[in-house]
Amino acid sequence: SPTFTSQVFSTHLARLAPHLPWLWLIGTPLTFAWLALGLAGAERLRLRGEPIVTGPVRTACDRLRESLGITREVALATCERIATPVLVGIVRPIILLPPAMLSGSTPDELEMVLLHELAHVRRWDNLVNLAQRIVEAVLFFHPVVWLVSHWVRQEREACCDALVVAHTNEPHRYAETLVHLAARARFSGPQMASTLGRHPLTVRIRRILRMEDEE
Repeated sequence: SPTFTSQVFSTHLARLAPHLPWLWLIGTPLTFAWLALGLAGAERLRLRGEPIVTGPVRTACDRLRESLGITREVALATCERIATPVLVGIVRPIILLPPAMLSGSTPDELEMVLLHELAHVRRWDNLVNLAQRIVEAVLFFHPVVWLVSHWVRQEREACCDALVVAHTNEPHRYAETLVHLAARARFSGPQMASTLGRHPLTVRIRRILRMEDEE
């Protein structure tokens, strides 16, 4: 019965209560260490990137940055160790692209990808995500923290997708671009990609196509 189940849960919780402070003291440093490793990995990707300082992709990035009202400089580079585009950095943001994207994508696809990453820059999403990761490290033991954090990350991606659709007015083509990127990543072999949160593609595709239905 529900009453019996509640009593059993309360009994187990009472037994675990004396050990919870120790769990926190052990678990929190470990989760912070995991966060530090992720940040270090992102910085390594930045250092290994090959800067793109001229050419049509660089020109497109600058044009889109200005159209979105972003006043900060946004660096652009290719990196062999990633399979999908990645935004790294907060104060000095840099968009890293897989080298294969430059030759295997159309100009429109590249612009959509750049728009999505620039949307993260405009929203300061990497800063918000870092704050989330700190909260997760401190309150790692609370399942609600992870549920809320997962929801926030999904909404963050949805907001950036909505910006791309609003800017291009081509939701179906944007959805196809995301599918093509996922297919390339799948067949690119094991890659070390650093990202502060990627989400199930099917969720994003459904939302994007729903935008098309609402037009």
